Amino acid sequence: MILSRGPRRPLPEKWTSNNYNGIYLLAMIGFSEERMSEEIGIPVSAFRNMRDNDPAFREALFNGKTRATMEVMSAMHQNCIDRYVDEEEVHVIKGELKTIKVKKFHKANPWLQAKWMSLKEREQWAEKHPQGIDNSTTNVNYDIKVLSIEDLEMLKRLQKSKEIAQDAGTIEHTDS
Repeated sequence: MILSRGPRRPLPEKWTSNNYNGIYLLAMIGFSEERMSEEIGIPVSAFRNMRDNDPAFREALFNGKTRATMEVMSAMHQNCIDRYVDEEEVHVIKGELKTIKVKKFHKANPWLQAKWMSLKEREQWAEKHPQGIDNSTTNVNYDIKVLSIEDLEMLKRLQKSKEIAQDAGTIEHTDS
């Protein structure tokens, strides 16, 4: 079997369609050539030799990588547009299970829309990060003796909101 791990074994004289299908599947899920060669139990050099000299092997490898990319791009595109989708729901009607076809509205994902546009229309949509801007914190020393009580309270609130923002997602919520 092509997906077996274990000691290295000699290459088969002739690969079967099952062997090529295994390469196709490994490429489709994104394995590197090194990982694929490990999975099928051959040296990387033998894997690359087969890639370079066996047209069917090369085609299985290429098609696996291409299909995975196309499926992800298709799913990404589908999630970038508002659309109605035909779905089936199962309901209990008078004690019997009934399958009912319904149209459901799926709203587009705005983050994916922006990501898609940044990939497809890089000049207009890519995020631009100005050079030379440092997002690190700068400590500034103030003479707090001149601050009013209200100013000090505001500084406490600002410090607390900064800490909450930094800890976002790490605070455990418990119900009392």
